[in-house]
Amino acid sequence: RYQRRVRDRSRTNTHKMSGAADDAVNEWQAVLSSCQQGVTGLAHANVFVLGDRGCGKSNVIARLRGQSGATRDGGVALGYAFVDACDAETGDVLQRLNVWSVEGETSHAQLLRAVAPASVLEHNAVAVVALDLSRPWRLLAALRQWLGAFDAHCTATLSDDVRKAMRARLARRVAAYGLGAVPTTADEAAALLSPGTLTQNLGVPVVVCCCKSDALETLEREYDFTDATLEYIEQSLRAVCLEYGAALVYTSASRATNCDELLALVRTALTPLDAASANTAAPVAAAGADTDTAAAAAAAAA
Repeated sequence: RYQRRVRDRSRTNTHKMSGAADDAVNEWQAVLSSCQQGVTGLAHANVFVLGDRGCGKSNVIARLRGQSGATRDGGVALGYAFVDACDAETGDVLQRLNVWSVEGETSHAQLLRAVAPASVLEHNAVAVVALDLSRPWRLLAALRQWLGAFDAHCTATLSDDVRKAMRARLARRVAAYGLGAVPTTADEAAALLSPGTLTQNLGVPVVVCCCKSDALETLEREYDFTDATLEYIEQSLRAVCLEYGAALVYTSASRATNCDELLALVRTALTPLDAASANTAAPVAAAGADTDTAAAAAAAAA
């Protein structure tokens, strides 16, 4: 009898320990599941950064990620990073931006086929063309080359009907800036656009990021660049930006200048058109056309 009681007590204790262990495992599973849902449940969007090798795009991406250390472009034809857009007051992550960077040569843009299919381009995508202000003689050629490469990818990836719908949506977004409401049709939007605006419609919002704006001081000091020369460069860039309905921002990763503004432009371009207000629906038109905006950004960087 004594041995039987001992065995019964042992079994009872074993069941209690096993039950406690199961409860602990279940609690951990619940915690891990909630964490996973917190990540996978985020709203995702895709940012495609295109630019020459050494133009400064890696440093700008690092700044967007909250990193201040200098990095070097090069070595990876197609790079990936993610940027969490957080609420300014609570710090909660509102959106995760998948940032894909194409390195060096426009031929590498063919790699976008792996990460930018039609389903991605059609929804929640924006293209960022990074330019190197320390090499002003290369600005316009690089801008048109990378825009052309991205346009070629969109043409090869998207059907005609989908591309037409995307272009109509972008036209409404650009035309909506400064109005009290978003135009309801593409024809209405076309009638509201200024001459020379959005003549090259990719269907995907574009942000042009001029990196290394602190190099303007060096250009003035060592290359005798005058204010008139810099204004000519800015005007030339704005003219191309208007053609594509693109936003234009000047950044300096070394001084953390306008990096937050770049992120704000990207997030605004990703805002669904119906949810965007008329004043923020198309910063593309404002930043591309507003002389004061561009000049103030360059002055702030210098």
